[in-house]
Amino acid sequence: MTVGVILQPTYLPWLGYFDMIDQAHVYIILDDVQFSKRSWQQRNRLKSDTGPVLLTCPCITKSLRHQQIKDVHLDTDSKFYSKHLKTIELNYRRAKFFDRYIDDVKNILERRHHKLVDLNFDFINFFLTELKIDVEIIRSSTIPRKPNTTKQDVLVEICQAIGANTYLSPAGSTNYLQDAALFEESGIKLTFHSYDHPTYEQRGKIFIPQLSTLDLLFNHGPHSIEIIRSGRNS
Repeated sequence: MTVGVILQPTYLPWLGYFDMIDQAHVYIILDDVQFSKRSWQQRNRLKSDTGPVLLTCPCITKSLRHQQIKDVHLDTDSKFYSKHLKTIELNYRRAKFFDRYIDDVKNILERRHHKLVDLNFDFINFFLTELKIDVEIIRSSTIPRKPNTTKQDVLVEICQAIGANTYLSPAGSTNYLQDAALFEESGIKLTFHSYDHPTYEQRGKIFIPQLSTLDLLFNHGPHSIEIIRSGRNS
């Protein structure tokens, strides 16, 4: 059995993102679909003393309504890199594993990426390395596909191209993946990710779920992957 996951590259992804990749043999970065402004593609949440704080990567979108994810440029004039680093340092400098990871986080931010997809991928790769998730990574833009196909057709074509006979889909995709017949006819088993967000020790009295995996890593270090897997359902 070869399991494939197809996910858009998001900024500092949450725990469930990596639980999906951890179950796959091949992880497809879906980078040649339309960019969605003000989505998780360009933002995510961390924890502050007053509650969740949102980090957003400013992108150049004026007159570029239909641009694909792989083509989105960051607004580097905004100097958001230093602002994000300052926010991370301010809120996590007393976390148990802050010193273990902050240099890598700083190095990624200081690369001053021009494209959002490259910044996101560098952080995703950082997380995969630290979580010790071993998976083959392919960008969807490198896979030849038929033009003008539906979302479901695209997923099937990608699975066929990578030789996946099982597709693990995000739970939120159920709204447009109602018909499993297309997958079955192509010899692909369609399954949906089922995940109960685990509770773990954070700084502060109130636990806040659905944060970036960076929050978990700073608090639990090498044990983070065990916590991520603890929320997995069959």
